[in-house]
Amino acid sequence: MNLNVVRDDLHYFGLGTKVRKISGLVKWLKSEGINQVVLRGSLHGNFLASYCYILYNLGFLVRVFAYTRDKNLLSPNRILIKHHSHELRIFHSFVEMNESISIEEKQMMNANLYDSQKQQSCYLPTYGIHPTALDGLSILWKHPIFTTDSPKTIFLEIGSGVTFLSALSSLSNQNVSICGISVGEPRDKWLLNSDTVASNLNLSVKLNQNTNFPQTSMPNIYILNPMQKSRFASIKKDDSSVLKSIYQRYGLLIEPVYGLKTWEYLLNPSELPKDLPKPWIYLHQGGQLNHMDTNWMLES
Repeated sequence: MNLNVVRDDLHYFGLGTKVRKISGLVKWLKSEGINQVVLRGSLHGNFLASYCYILYNLGFLVRVFAYTRDKNLLSPNRILIKHHSHELRIFHSFVEMNESISIEEKQMMNANLYDSQKQQSCYLPTYGIHPTALDGLSILWKHPIFTTDSPKTIFLEIGSGVTFLSALSSLSNQNVSICGISVGEPRDKWLLNSDTVASNLNLSVKLNQNTNFPQTSMPNIYILNPMQKSRFASIKKDDSSVLKSIYQRYGLLIEPVYGLKTWEYLLNPSELPKDLPKPWIYLHQGGQLNHMDTNWMLES
């Protein structure tokens, strides 16, 4: 397989591309004199773990609203969040978490504290969908491997879509095809929400809601559902053997929730759209930390 891998997973023991997103946020927080950040998200997710770890160590006061279906589950990400936050509130659902944040903001407003508190605090949207994320990502897309004039295809996973949309914006004048695997939610559902995500990032990118791909734009865009249908974050019995073989053959630690969904296509290229230009480039966005207790990883 003729594949180039951009190793963003080497940042901060696997926190990966999120480090780039945080760098833009930190620059903005300091310029605005904001010293407190309120985060929300999954208690076991890479987003909270990454943002808590870095912001806490940079001296920001970090408050966390997190949800989990299983309050007894102890994951590496949860441990990282617990030890790198000044306040951690845990809820049973995403809805309950957001309702609690809304109540807090209303109470502040009723007490006439909202404006002064807001100046000192940043209530970051879910998944860090904030315009500042693009600042750090823009440096990534200036890498020579992405900017050469020759045709190429970039593969990456789509979670919130921030990295994917930044690629479309930054590489709009490049001779490149971008193939995104929609992991966070089904392709059609993500497409319906993509305008909102782009708007929250202050991007003018607008995707065609038609299911015919590629879209008639430059770069050529392909958005695929994972090859195998499964509940988000579920891990199949044979995933470990596939991940182990990737590690032994390519020396890459790929996590099962996101990265493996792209590698299933890379290992079965007949399932991909035809005639994708080569070379192929895979953006390894990291995220392995939460799976480092997997038996085969420990053995390796």
